[in-house]
Amino acid sequence: MSNILFRCQSANYAAFMIESSKGGKFYLVEFDANKPAWLWHQHGFKEGWHCDCPAFKHYEGPCKHVRSVLPRLCRWDQAAKVSVVPVRTSEGRLRCPVCKGDLVAYPAPIEPEGEF
Repeated sequence: MSNILFRCQSANYAAFMIESSKGGKFYLVEFDANKPAWLWHQHGFKEGWHCDCPAFKHYEGPCKHVRSVLPRLCRWDQAAKVSVVPVRTSEGRLRCPVCKGDLVAYPAPIEPEGEF
């Protein structure tokens, strides 16, 4: 196994502008897995998610704007599906095999040798 694994950029960060259900107003919906968990609360994030709408700030769980973007994120990770490999474009760039989006490289976990 390689020392480098890949995951879809959407597994790290994604941002969307979602129109309110009444129309005329837009809310920023963000997913940021790179923010340390202790910063999530300080910056209004819940489990990596944030939305500017009033419901997100005042209620438990994700708001309807967050729920609306979940199907748009593939969040593919090579560590979970090692048999599925990134796709190489004609320009030589590696892309996500699911959504063809950008990839993020990260070090593979080190597996201990032998028995303990």
